[in-house]
Amino acid sequence: MGVQLWTTTGERRYGVEVHSVDSTRLAEALRQARASDSALRSPLYSVRGQVRLWTVVPVRRGTAAVGFLAEQRFVGASVETERLIARLTGEDSRVFFASRGSFEWASVSGRPASSPIGALGVDALPEAKTLRVADVPEDPVYAAAASVAATPWLIVLVQSERSILAPPRAFLRGLLTIGLLLVVLGAVAALWLSRLETQSLRDLREAAEAMATGAYGQTVLPSGGAETAALADAFNTMSLHITGAHTALAERNAALTEANESKARFLAVMSHELRTPLHAIGGHAELLALGVHGPVTHAQQDAMQRIVRSKEQLLRLVSDILHYARIEASPLPLTSVEVTLSDVFDNVRGSVADEFVRRGVVLDFVPTTATVFGDEIRVQQILTNLVVNAMQFTPSGGSVTISGNAEGNLTVVTVRDTGVGIPLASQDSIFEPFVQADNSLTRRARGAGLGLAIVRQLVMAMSGTVTVSSLPGEGATFTVTLPSRPPFADESTAVVEDAEAFAWVTP
Repeated sequence: MGVQLWTTTGERRYGVEVHSVDSTRLAEALRQARASDSALRSPLYSVRGQVRLWTVVPVRRGTAAVGFLAEQRFVGASVETERLIARLTGEDSRVFFASRGSFEWASVSGRPASSPIGALGVDALPEAKTLRVADVPEDPVYAAAASVAATPWLIVLVQSERSILAPPRAFLRGLLTIGLLLVVLGAVAALWLSRLETQSLRDLREAAEAMATGAYGQTVLPSGGAETAALADAFNTMSLHITGAHTALAERNAALTEANESKARFLAVMSHELRTPLHAIGGHAELLALGVHGPVTHAQQDAMQRIVRSKEQLLRLVSDILHYARIEASPLPLTSVEVTLSDVFDNVRGSVADEFVRRGVVLDFVPTTATVFGDEIRVQQILTNLVVNAMQFTPSGGSVTISGNAEGNLTVVTVRDTGVGIPLASQDSIFEPFVQADNSLTRRARGAGLGLAIVRQLVMAMSGTVTVSSLPGEGATFTVTLPSRPPFADESTAVVEDAEAFAWVTP
């Protein structure tokens, strides 16, 4: 430190030699002190790695200044001071000394330092406020300045934005981590609780699905909430009732099946027993009509023919009942082959032509090349039943026409007559067993009303359909639709059993 005495005229009286920079800074301080006529402290400046400053005080005699006393000082601090400041402000905070009107910066240790606020001057720092400085080589920084009273000096605290935001960011990361952990724990807990609560519902669903497949007698253990437990109790009660009802139905079904089989066996036996005397009656009547046992009159021959026709009608009725009972008792065995309709038409014509002639009804077959894929015997049986049914409801002089046409994969066969027709109210029920369009005691047709029921069963067995359209007095049209080709390439062929039981049937 050097002390020099200067006169008011600028003459140095005594002192020590100083550096040229010191002299320049001192001369500037003296000019400012002379102008203000008061004590003055110069801005900081650096010389040879040191930060220095001048204090200039006027020397007065009376009220007049006769000279100035100048004192040079150095900025310095100990290591402990730096550590204390670091603990107080944070490890990333830095403290600097600066002066208004100067670009010189000094660290807290007294060493010259580069500007921590970049190109921004010291004079731009507001007093007692924090300024964000983005124009720095590294991250943006925040600077806060405080003036030293009665001096141009500033104490500047500088801290990077990254270090300021680090604690709240770390706190937020901690909160997010804790929040995420709580969310995961909550989700796991909710999943566990939901699985625990819905276990009964899953058991109920599985039990219901099992019951839907026929596994009756399912029960579930009541658990979960009160509503779920009540639902489980109700399901168990329902299951017990269904099981009991199913058991009773199974027992009744077994009894009905046994009764149906017994009926079929009874009808088979009765059919055989009835056919034998009926054939005998018919045979003896024909022998009597031929005069084997002596001459007979014309009236006697006519009576014998009536006996033969009644025998044939009774045989047909027995065959119808037996056939229908057999179909109801077990699935109908069928063969699946390509059937030519023209051949079927010829067979039907040969079997019913005499009866058509006797009744005076014209039978007409429209030529066709169509084919049907099914059982040839059953196709002939279907058409025979339909033709005979049409004949019975057609008066003498009327006609019955049969035609067949191929339509894609199907063959449509129609049987039209010019008979009395069928009332609209009866058209939905004529395919039911033991039902005829005319149920009066004086009905035109005789029979049990099984012919059309058997037709529907046979058509459905061959994957076909049968419908009727008619108006009273305008005849009726029966339409049978059958497949013209096999539905599958590997169509299997069944074997017709009990040919005698499935003999020709007519209404």
